[in-house]
Amino acid sequence: MVVFFLFNWEYRSRANWTKITFYKFEIMKLFKNLKNNKFVCFTDGDVVFKNKNFIAYCIFSIGGHDLLIQNDSLDDESDENLCSGFMFIRSSKKTLNFFNPKYVKEKSDLVEGWGDQIYVNKHKGKLSYKLLPLSLFPNGRYFELNHLTITSYLIHFNWLIGHAKSSRIIKHKEYYSTTLLLLFAKNILLKKCSTRLKRISGKYLA
Repeated sequence: MVVFFLFNWEYRSRANWTKITFYKFEIMKLFKNLKNNKFVCFTDGDVVFKNKNFIAYCIFSIGGHDLLIQNDSLDDESDENLCSGFMFIRSSKKTLNFFNPKYVKEKSDLVEGWGDQIYVNKHKGKLSYKLLPLSLFPNGRYFELNHLTITSYLIHFNWLIGHAKSSRIIKHKEYYSTTLLLLFAKNILLKKCSTRLKRISGKYLA
């Protein structure tokens, strides 16, 4: 089994977001991991892992499905918006085809605004998939609303970008490195200083 992390801290607002998300498919195919391994776990870089047994849970829970995937809604019964930021994939002919970069390009309009999550949701009917329970694998919105009552395997701090994401992780004390905490704090401070200086400059130039 192979686990991939894609670091996507604040690119969602940038013009090259489409290329970055497409690289998810390139990585999986380039190293032939779906071909050479029974399972591939793919996770974005803004996921904090709380319980090392998450892999064991996924292996047990996938059953005969092609894909275990995070739910990006607030309702366990809704599969309207699957989250490609955490996927546990079984290697099969269907998944090899589905995640083949050539097939993705063929089936997608890779213009600005496109993303891997759009592709997965548009073509999800081609796979047998199962949603991961929100209480155990919460997305950012669900975690923010329910963090006092759940004990999860991981937390996906999506729905936020850049410094807002850093601030939320610090608020919930979900950093596990002093170096990372200092980096977050420095970036937030620099952003606030930059914003303040722009306001002051604008005031005096007006």
